[in-house]
Amino acid sequence: MCGVVEPDSGCSTGGTVAIHPDTGEVVTRRSDPNARNHTTGGGERVYGNKFTHISGWTGTPNEQITLGITPTTDVAGDTEAHHALSFIDSLSENGLTFAGVNWDKAIRGADVEAIWQRGLHPLIGIYDKTGKTTETIPLPAPKVNGVHVDLVCHRGAVSIADHTGTPIPLTPIKLKSQTAKNGNVRWYATFTIPAGIDCDTRLWEQRVEVRVNGVTPGGIKLAEHVRAVAPGSDMYRELTGNRQLAETLNSNLKRNALPGVRARSYGIARQWIDQIIEVHTRNCVAHALWRQRTQMARAA
Repeated sequence: MCGVVEPDSGCSTGGTVAIHPDTGEVVTRRSDPNARNHTTGGGERVYGNKFTHISGWTGTPNEQITLGITPTTDVAGDTEAHHALSFIDSLSENGLTFAGVNWDKAIRGADVEAIWQRGLHPLIGIYDKTGKTTETIPLPAPKVNGVHVDLVCHRGAVSIADHTGTPIPLTPIKLKSQTAKNGNVRWYATFTIPAGIDCDTRLWEQRVEVRVNGVTPGGIKLAEHVRAVAPGSDMYRELTGNRQLAETLNSNLKRNALPGVRARSYGIARQWIDQIIEVHTRNCVAHALWRQRTQMARAA
C-alpha cells in the first residue's frame, strides 16, 4: 500500500517565485527536489513524496504491525510494485511465513505472476478493463462428464458463458500448486458450476479445474486477467478486509502531519525518518496490546 505526503509547509511546487518579505526582491521559492505529481488509486492528482508500506495484523483491533516503509519515486523502476516484491522477499528471507498478499491494482500482471512464483496467493484487484476488449477473455475449454465447458474470465472472475453468452462466475473451492523441474510454479483453482443457470444441466454443480497463472496456448498472460478469487465476490471482500488497515495507516500518517496534510520536515529523507518514528510508535502500542491480551507480559 502507498501514500503521498505533501512537501513541508515551507515548500512549494518547483519553479514558483515570490516577493521576499525582508528585501522586496523576487526570489525563487524553496521547493522539495524529490516531490512530484502522483495519481492515487481513486484517480486524484496529488503533489508530494510517495511512500510504500506493508503491514500485518493479528485479527484483533489495534494489533497491526507495519513491517516496512520506504520512499517511492516512480522513476527508473523505483515503483510501488518493485517495493512490494522487495518487501515480500525480505519478509520471507527473515523467516516470516504467510499465504497471500493483499495489494491494490497498482500491481500489474507481470508482478502478480512474480507473486504466484513466490508460492503466494495474490489477493489483488485487476486493472480496470471495463468497456475494453480485455474485459472478458476466453479460457481453455475443458470437458466435464464429456460435456464441453465454454469458460471465460470476466473482470477477473473465472466464469461459464451461458446460452446467451452472459458470463456467470464460478464458485472457488480449492487452490493448489505444482512445481516444474525448472522451478516454475503452476497454480490451479478448482471451481463449481452453479446449479440453475442457463447452460447444459449436466454441468450443474460439477467441478472444473482451471489454471490461473502462466500463459495460455493463445498467448494470454493469465496473471493480468484472472484471479482465483473474483474481485467483488463475498469471499474476496472477506479475505481482503485486512487491506483496509493500510488505508488506516495512511490516514494516521497524514493526521500526524501539519495542517493541510503537509510534512513536518524538508526533503524525502527527513520525511522518511518521521514516518519510521511514527510507525515504530504505533508498532510498540500494538505489541503492548498483544502482550496484554495473550498474557505475555510476564516475560517482562
